[in-house]
Amino acid sequence: MEYLKIKYLKIMVLILILLPAIPIWNPVVVTNTYASGGGSVNVNLPIDEIRSLINQLEEAAADITGQAGIEIRASIGLLSSELKARLDQIGKMANELWGTVITDLDRELRLILSSIETYLNQVNQMAADRITQLSQELAQRIDQISDRIEDRLNQVDTIVQNAIKSARDGAIDVVDRGRTSVLIVIDSFTKKIVKAAIILLDIILLLLIGISAWKNKIPTKVAQKIIVTVVFVIFFGVSSLFVFSNKVLASVLGKQVELTNPSVAATEANNSYSGFTNTVRGGANIRVARELGLAAIAKLRVYQYVAKDPAESKQIEEKINKIQAVLYPPPKPETLASPHVVLLGKYSKYYNVRVESLQKVASELHINSRVLYRPLRPLRLDQPIVAPRTIHPR
Repeated sequence: MEYLKIKYLKIMVLILILLPAIPIWNPVVVTNTYASGGGSVNVNLPIDEIRSLINQLEEAAADITGQAGIEIRASIGLLSSELKARLDQIGKMANELWGTVITDLDRELRLILSSIETYLNQVNQMAADRITQLSQELAQRIDQISDRIEDRLNQVDTIVQNAIKSARDGAIDVVDRGRTSVLIVIDSFTKKIVKAAIILLDIILLLLIGISAWKNKIPTKVAQKIIVTVVFVIFFGVSSLFVFSNKVLASVLGKQVELTNPSVAATEANNSYSGFTNTVRGGANIRVARELGLAAIAKLRVYQYVAKDPAESKQIEEKINKIQAVLYPPPKPETLASPHVVLLGKYSKYYNVRVESLQKVASELHINSRVLYRPLRPLRLDQPIVAPRTIHPR
């Protein structure tokens, strides 16, 4: 028995030596397989910082008076709704994302953070200069900042969609829970190092067995032989499972990624969109419409992230754009009566897309598109977006 104790002690020492080489998942330390063949990096996504800046931007815009104030608040309203819809989803998915994308997301979000800071500085300067009417140069500058943020947000969408696709493609196992599916995934670096550690441990144990046999130190008693044989059979059997079965390895060291099932996401998103358009058609005021619209956008984003068909994703984006066109409409394309009025949004590269979305949703609501364009005067929150009398019968 003394011999067995020494052997077990050697085995435990070897295991303790090799354990530090095996990366264990930690929600704060995110594995980054893009970093020099593996490793770990600490990444804190700047979601709270962006939310704080959005609030500061909205507060600063309240100090701008005149037509400039109307334009700035409309621009910031659109920007804020776009940001919050993404941030809410990314915040919920933060624990589901891992190193292959987390650093890319961090980079894009910090670029967005920088652009919002630039926008905030511009608004603060306008307040200090008591600007009540935008110049064309200033409007172009602000629209360019907004476009940079929109570009980065589109890139964020692409990163999240690619991450989900990668998780689906690389999933070791999928557990269907009805509303959601749980993907069991394990990154390649963890898989390789764990398997290498197990194989190395097997080799060391085989060498120890060989050396013991060569020195004739194999147990002679029947009970000892049975115990040693059972221990080694179990050990090599379990280690073989970990080496040759990715499913077994993932069940112990893998990460669970829980995603809304596409069919469920589609139903919730489409119902939410229909509820929004029906409510607007029924004469809902701006406050109610914004609550329903932003909730619908959030559900449509979820659907867009988990949708498998690119054509579906495009249709979802069109619905989101139509909701945004109702909540934060673009200015009219034609020249306004006053040549001195400069409107934000007209210098955006997304302006034509927003006008097209407004025209589509106007057709869907059976109204003239001119009813939806952004007016020069500020609207009250209790004012209907669409007066029922303007709706044409089908």
